Amino acid sequence: MSFLELSPNSQSGKPKDRNERGETALHICAKKGDLDGAKKLLDQGINPNVTDFAGNISIAHMKSEELTDNLILGWTPLHEATNHGHYHLAQLLVKHGANVNATGFDDITPLHDAASFGNQKLVKMLIEKGADPLFKNKKGKTAQDIAHHSLAGFFANLVSGKLKLS
Repeated sequence: MSFLELSPNSQSGKPKDRNERGETALHICAKKGDLDGAKKLLDQGINPNVTDFAGNISIAHMKSEELTDNLILGWTPLHEATNHGHYHLAQLLVKHGANVNATGFDDITPLHDAASFGNQKLVKMLIEKGADPLFKNKKGKTAQDIAHHSLAGFFANLVSGKLKLS
């Protein structure tokens, strides 16, 4: 039985509604590009900003009753959608209140993810929705600094003011 079969109605993102990596059903939908599944979960009220256990190795071994939302700092479903290039799923998450500036492991944002994979469409959408292109991760890198070479012109035009975003 899969995680989604175990928790199809997971609304809270609480530890008991997670797999061993701390992923909720919404994380799984975001990774797989399951737009219909994500829409169903979001319509049921699941938190689009819930994080998994990325970077929290010790948390993965804790009992669910020992976990609180304050301990859990990892990837959000929006990180997963942008990391896997799922534009429409990322749009859906943002529409439902996903934080475009959410920081995950090493302070990586969804914009860092989209830029590193060269996904201009996602990068543009995230910036238009308020993602901070000047935010630096723990290594002191902005999304432009780690962007795929195919985005060099895009970021140069953005920085110079030649690119007008809606």
